[in-house]
Amino acid sequence: MDAAGSNRAAVLAASGWTLPAFLFAAEHPERTESLVVVNASARFVEADDYPIGIPMALMEEFRAGLDPDSESKGAEGLSDLRLFAPSAADDPEFQRWWSRASMRGATPAVSAVLSEQSATADYRYLLPRITAPTLVLHRRDAIAPTVEHGRYVAERIAGARFVALPGNDVVPFPGDLDGLVDHIQEFITGERYQPGPDRVLATILFTDMVDSTSMARRLGDRRWTQVLFDYNELVRRQLSRFGGTFVKDTGDGVVATFDAPSRAIRCALALRDGATRLAIHVRSGLHAGEIERSGDDIRGIAVHLAARIASSAAVGEVLVSDVVADLVEGAGIEFEDRGLRELKGISRPRQIWCALGA
Repeated sequence: MDAAGSNRAAVLAASGWTLPAFLFAAEHPERTESLVVVNASARFVEADDYPIGIPMALMEEFRAGLDPDSESKGAEGLSDLRLFAPSAADDPEFQRWWSRASMRGATPAVSAVLSEQSATADYRYLLPRITAPTLVLHRRDAIAPTVEHGRYVAERIAGARFVALPGNDVVPFPGDLDGLVDHIQEFITGERYQPGPDRVLATILFTDMVDSTSMARRLGDRRWTQVLFDYNELVRRQLSRFGGTFVKDTGDGVVATFDAPSRAIRCALALRDGATRLAIHVRSGLHAGEIERSGDDIRGIAVHLAARIASSAAVGEVLVSDVVADLVEGAGIEFEDRGLRELKGISRPRQIWCALGA
């Protein structure tokens, strides 16, 4: 910390590394901003005054599992992977990573020494001396140390907050890591991570049925209902054909999104031609930009702009913004210049093009 110029720090430690964290927080309160421990224990093995400790027989079995020369290695030895990361123990890729990390972390001799130190360490006396704000997180079904170890720690640090989390992994990174990190971030910063809006790049298509009210009046309810059914079927088929995603029905039209602007234009042209055969006249508008998904709906300036382009179209026109026209250059779609247009609610005039065909 001195070398990095850090006067105070939030100390985070998990499983076996919580012991030195307790020591630091107790010995250097002036340097400890806060303390977060995950699956912590101030003493691992059982004692007369510590019945919640790990049974010595289990500790010996674990040691045998670490010793490559032990006769108990294998079926009888307790796998450290199944003890510390049971949720990932059957994942071949995780198994390979765990094995490499274990071999690089310490030799068998050093592992034996560390295991012996863990078995005999008793830092319970430090807990009442810790004055920093402390968060104790522990997975409910961890085998060693069990959740009772975490509760013991929290009860003996003044003002400590204890949270039992779902899962059985002792090391923090397998299992529900996001849930664990949320608690840590909220404790240290005062607020949890809030994901930003789900924004994606899309081409937005608005269609509008022209003069639908007078047409419905002229045809009558029964005939108009059939016309609407046929038109909706046309929309469904063409969206499927061109890879569009239906967003909503606007009453007199539809809103849809596309990954590719060329497919969006071809879909709009197909809808116009199909609607004409049903004696329906439509106009369309397209724009490409970032949209924000809100449930099943979409919103954003790009959506607003596409709607305004559609409302400025004449009967039978498929109008697109200059953004869309630029994106499909070379795709074989012909356009006619409609010039700069002032669109209601849009900050500046926009160059508009009319798609003629593909």
